[in-house]
This record gives sequence, structure tokens and C-alpha cells, in this order.
Amino acid sequence: MTTATFIIYRETLADMPVTLGVAWRPAENWTGVPATTRGDILRAVNMKHYLHRYKSILQTSIGMPDYLITGSPNGLVHAALAAYKTRHHLTIRPEDVWFSILSQLSFYINIHAAELLGVFVSNEGIKQLAIEVTRDNRSRNDGPRKSNASTRQIAGVLGDHIKDPALREWVMPSFSTTTIVDRAVAAALFIGAMQTEKCPTSRMSGGALPSVTLLGEAADYWIILQRLDMLERLRGCEPHDMAQLLRPVLRHMIATFETGVTPRTVSFWNNMIQKWKPDGNKTFLSGWITAFCYWSAEGVSNITFNMKQRGGAFVLDGVAYPCLDSEDIPPSSAAVPVVVDIGDERLDCTLLAASAAIYATDATPEQVAASPNQGVLKRRGRTAIQPVSGWFLCENKYRKRSSIHQILHGNRL
Repeated sequence: MTTATFIIYRETLADMPVTLGVAWRPAENWTGVPATTRGDILRAVNMKHYLHRYKSILQTSIGMPDYLITGSPNGLVHAALAAYKTRHHLTIRPEDVWFSILSQLSFYINIHAAELLGVFVSNEGIKQLAIEVTRDNRSRNDGPRKSNASTRQIAGVLGDHIKDPALREWVMPSFSTTTIVDRAVAAALFIGAMQTEKCPTSRMSGGALPSVTLLGEAADYWIILQRLDMLERLRGCEPHDMAQLLRPVLRHMIATFETGVTPRTVSFWNNMIQKWKPDGNKTFLSGWITAFCYWSAEGVSNITFNMKQRGGAFVLDGVAYPCLDSEDIPPSSAAVPVVVDIGDERLDCTLLAASAAIYATDATPEQVAASPNQGVLKRRGRTAIQPVSGWFLCENKYRKRSSIHQILHGNRL
């Protein structure tokens, strides 16, 4: 067996991004289908509604960069799967982790709206969201450059609909890497109704994670860890169980900053993804990534059975992680009905927020150095990937007025 030497790059302990070499394997070039338009990204996020509901994209926060971008219905989970399965350097922001938690929580809130409406919003419910867009900003081809005004409106609207200022602060990301777009995405994910279609199946094969880079600083992940206490306020055992699964994951992410390379840290990242075929046919996923897939889009526990019962559980800090049918990876998106005023014109629209895509870029010097075989084989190309989140403001094909309050009571988009 080859012995790997793991290298960690830090400028100052815990207060800078960290890159950790994980597996002694060279990274491969990204082979995902690149999007050529923003419509391609939206189609990947929300195929059914893209074809049947949306007339056009009025605005979006997602630009079309020079490097490759591939649409995805769950950017974080699918980027993690791809990094493991086909060997890519993986970069994660604290916002990626937080948005995954928020979108999961929204699944639960939507299905339990009758009990939770008074906890999270004023008792009279949520009013319909209205956004003003100037004619100059309407072009779908200008991307984020002309969407800043709308982004600020979307980010600020949450305060009008949540009765508890402390909860409002809890929802909004406030990390060292947070942008105004991130705050808009968080607001929409929390108050939006969930999409019900499943993500495409991801076929698993033997893989390895060449390196992982955590952006931000340790304090960002501490904030997320502390915010998990809010889940204990929700009724039922499921939010508590999800928090129990997430806490060890966040602690080990923090340890990646604070302790550097240790067998424990490397083992944690090596066990992000596991595959399991109990009957030799159907593929199930385990590893700690399943903590971010607890609920389906319908708000039902997505865990079919626990690997511990079948003799194959992955255990982290005494917590057994369940397995997940690879066909049941939930999406990470939410949709909010909005009315858009453009001068004297009023349009019925949908605001869709999502962990929407995967960027593929050239590996950084730190990522290359963290995987020494990369230099030996002189493997070049877009070997590094990163999930990306954003929002789309889409004009609906058909006029259909519904309030967010109605959606929270079961009328999904």
C-alpha cells in the first residue's frame, strides 16, 4: 500500500482559507456538460418548471464566466460526489454549507406550516413579494452587473416577513466570505416553497478526493455550528436528529483549520462519501454527506434505512450516519411567487434561489502542491470544482397569483 504524505497550507492558524491534501491520486479534468446560457443552468436546476412555467429570465445573479460552469440541482452535494467519484480538487465556502442546511430546513417547515407559521412569521402570514425593476435592468443578458438593485431588494425583504429579529439574524449569512447575493439567496431559500422533482441519479465508482479547500475562516464554521441550536426549537424529533448529524461535521471542518494535517482530519474528508450495494445492484450513499440530505423536497425523512442495521454504518464521533438511495438526493432550491413592476407594466414572476451550479477552474498552486502526484504526472486543465449559488427572476408563462402564505399551507409551485 502506498503511504501518502498530506500537506496543509495556512498563512495564520484558523483565520485564512485552508487547503488539505486528502488522497494520493492525481486530479482529473472536469467533464461535466458546460452551460452556454443561463437558461441551461436554470434547466438543470429545475427542468420541469423551466419547460412548462417560465417564459423568460428577467434577471439573475449568476454570470457566465470564462471558466466552465455546469448547472446542478444541488451544487454542494453533487460537487462533493463529483470530486470523489472522478477525482477533482473541491472548494467549499461556508455559505455552501449554510445554504444546504437552510434548504433542508425549508422542506420541513413547508410540510409543517400549520404548526410553525406563528413561530417564524407573523400570525397573519406572509404577504406577496413585490420587486421593482427598471427597464434598463430587465435584460437577461447582463447578469449580475445589472442585478445589484434587485439583489438588495430580495435580501431586505426577509425583515418584513419574519416576526423575530433574532431569527432574521439567524437566517442571514454573516461570514467572512458573505456577499449581498448570498443574503438574497438565504432569504429566498428560507421563505420559498420547495421544488418536488428529484435530482438525477449519480452513479458511483471507486474514487478519491485529491484535495479540499475550505474558504473563509474557522470562525465562520463556528457560527454555523452554533446556529444549529435553533433546530432544537422546532417540534418533533427530526430537526433534533438532523442537528445531531451536522454537529460532528462542523466540528471536523473547524478542526481542518485549527489542527492541520492529522490522521483524524484526513480520515474525516476521506469518509465524506461512501458507497454501498447491499444487494449488489442498487447503490446507496453513506458517509457524512448524507447529513445534508435528511429531508426530501416533500419534507419527509429521506433516510430509507440505517446502515448500522445492515452492518455497514459510518460512525463519526459516536454518531451513526444513515444511508441514502442514490436516486433520492434532494434538490437545494426554493421558489417564491413575486410581482415585478417595470414602469407601468406588472408581471407575474417566480424568484428561484438555489445552489445552482458547479464551477470548474484550473487548480490553484496550493491545490496542486497538496497533491504531489499532480506535479509528477503534469496533469493540467480544469481539475478544481466549486459549488455556486444564486437566484433567477423568471417571468411566468401563465398568470397565476398566489401568496407565500398560501404556499406555506401546501400550495407548492
